[in-house]
Amino acid sequence: MWNGFLIKFTKWKFFNLALAMMTCFLCNSLNAATKKVSVNGNSESVNEGLELASRSFRNTFQRNSLTINYDISGIKKIFDLGVGINAYRTEYGKFYVRNRNGDLVPLTSDSKMTTESSTNAYASLEKKQMRLTLNTNQPINQEYFKFQSYGASFQKYFFKKSTIFSLDYTKFQMHRPATYYRSPLDLQFYSAPTSINSEIFSLSWEQIISEKIKTINGLTYFKANEERPSYQGIFTKWAFGLTPTLFAKFHYAYNKEDTSAALKTDRGYFDNQLGSLEVSWEFIFDWVISLSYSLVKEDEEDPRTNAKRRTGVDQYGVSLDYHFSPSTQINVRASKLETNTGIKSQQIGIGATWYF
Repeated sequence: MWNGFLIKFTKWKFFNLALAMMTCFLCNSLNAATKKVSVNGNSESVNEGLELASRSFRNTFQRNSLTINYDISGIKKIFDLGVGINAYRTEYGKFYVRNRNGDLVPLTSDSKMTTESSTNAYASLEKKQMRLTLNTNQPINQEYFKFQSYGASFQKYFFKKSTIFSLDYTKFQMHRPATYYRSPLDLQFYSAPTSINSEIFSLSWEQIISEKIKTINGLTYFKANEERPSYQGIFTKWAFGLTPTLFAKFHYAYNKEDTSAALKTDRGYFDNQLGSLEVSWEFIFDWVISLSYSLVKEDEEDPRTNAKRRTGVDQYGVSLDYHFSPSTQINVRASKLETNTGIKSQQIGIGATWYF
């Protein structure tokens, strides 16, 4: 299925390869550490009807993915390390972009599935009630949407980790195929940015309120890039133990773009709200079923044309987890997404985790 993947794997970045070798060495030499291997497969089908929605130009496509992660925690009680491989097969033959005349044209004339891959890695140090984590995601072989990221996270613990303050930073870099947009000012077509550099900062506070209640609250800041203005956001997450076998999670987030910054494409200013609820029930010993629902309301306003637009997104999810043994877990999941602009998406996936 993943034809040619091993050959393309040799293009792995030096940092990730060095970290992978270190991880394997430590795995063999430190028996006190906990090792975890997780494998996840996912299949996604999207049908957007050639709508322009949210912040990016999306389209109709089919994608299958396979992710393998290898983690080691508790090395000398202070180090955690991990590496992962991500492989994707995507049908780009039905993915359309706009040419300089404004016509929709296929991204590629090849109807075959395109195989792409990337790798991720992280290293974490915990000492004196503090934790520092560095992580990265690097492309091995990505043909149309080359993506990479670098991140750092700092955590400070209080009261035996019942209170945790976190500061997170992530830098994204993406290169995408050329496409054009029509300016609402002069109605001429201009080239959209093909290289996008984004930065996100997050400050959060995690608190265990009781044996049955836990919460995380925070602020986010997205720095303006080549395509979008900056935005600020807030979020809150709550977890409740309703009974010994029934659990619930709630998540709310609000983000708003800086309307004093200049617009750089044909899209206006956005603000959006997200609300989600998940309920999990251990209906049989070691069997947990979860049902989830999320609603996103996004408003777009363009002062250049006085145009306003509202997009609503409904997403439904179900998952089944089975603890086959203390060291083995299996997960099966499915979700469906639909918007008021005609976008539809379905996902199914299966995963397994082993502890050693």
